[in-house]
Amino acid sequence: MMRGAGCRLWDADDHCYVDMLGEFTAGIYGHSDPTVRAAIDAALDDGINLSGQNHLEAELARVVCERFPSIDLVRFANSGTEANLMALAAAKAFTGRRKILVFEGGYHGGFLAFPPGGSRVNVPA
Repeated sequence: MMRGAGCRLWDADDHCYVDMLGEFTAGIYGHSDPTVRAAIDAALDDGINLSGQNHLEAELARVVCERFPSIDLVRFANSGTEANLMALAAAKAFTGRRKILVFEGGYHGGFLAFPPGGSRVNVPA
């Protein structure tokens, strides 16, 4: 694919397709949405990855805590795997328990696989 706009994609031969996959992620706004592009451009102007927390994360955390009164603190993570690892580490630290309930064959993150017979690549949980 060479380009995308809205719900359409174009290949190298300029054939047009409807993107029925949503660009494999949460692409609910389609390709190249002007509002999303403007937000990305604005973020790029100030630096997109500043190697640490920034005021936008703090603002988002505040909004989340206000919207959901049961949430007191927010911890952002770089991936779902990292979020799961942090949640497991926190649960083990706060409860003192070592056992973790998982679903056999379920996906729990890149280093948290629980196939029948175990996994040699899991983190030590």
